[in-house]
Amino acid sequence: MKKSLLIISMIAVGGLSAHAALLVYEGMDYDTGSGTIDSVGTANTGTGFGGAWQTDDGSASFTVGADSQSWGTLPTSGNKLNRTETSDATVSRSVSADLSGASELWFSLLLDVSDMNGSIGIATGAFEGYGNGIGTFTNAASGGFAIEVDNGGTCNISAKVWGTNAGDNEGDKVSLAGQHFLVGQITFDTDGEKDTFKLYNVGTDFALGTAFSTATAAVDESLLDTLSIASKRRYGVDEIRMGTSYVDVIPEPATLGLVTAFGAGVLFIRRRFMI
Repeated sequence: MKKSLLIISMIAVGGLSAHAALLVYEGMDYDTGSGTIDSVGTANTGTGFGGAWQTDDGSASFTVGADSQSWGTLPTSGNKLNRTETSDATVSRSVSADLSGASELWFSLLLDVSDMNGSIGIATGAFEGYGNGIGTFTNAASGGFAIEVDNGGTCNISAKVWGTNAGDNEGDKVSLAGQHFLVGQITFDTDGEKDTFKLYNVGTDFALGTAFSTATAAVDESLLDTLSIASKRRYGVDEIRMGTSYVDVIPEPATLGLVTAFGAGVLFIRRRFMI
């Protein structure tokens, strides 16, 4: 019986560990004195990328701010990305990791939406245009998934999907202010129909809860290879993670909490049945 209990424990813990693998991580671990994020190709740390940040359009002026944003037990590194300019601009970074290798793609990030107009997306390329800082795709073959923040007196946040064949879809807009830990869940339709993008506002306890915005459109996930940011106003983003499960994009202490809970369950069984 003890041997069986050990095997069960190893399987459970091993299952958790197997999921805890990041595809992409960007902690904005750059020198605050290095200028803009896209300057001289120096912003090239992190995991799962194919190159450094680059300016796609406009005067980027995305700068590195001192100290990371924080959210409960979320592990952080380096500093954070800021923008104080009020002109339209886009920056992007190519992704080398395979984002289409599973039925789902999850991502998380810390986003300060105070007085912000902008978009941050996982797409088939950089945003091809923008209006008032909101990124768009003008080529019918382009597309992707984005968090859209429209400041019309209040910061309205929504999930947005551009289909790679035609059409786009935007989810419900929710008014938020200040800093938030946002989690995106992208479920790919294996039949080539509409993919689903759900957006969650997660607290410091990292309980997922219910999505506040959902959008659907058909996207060719095999073409997803770029992290793109558009902005017109103040912007604060940090701790970007992508993986194939929710466990991948939340802090390790949360994962360890699951292990602890499992251990407590094993202890209960041991005492109850006198293993």
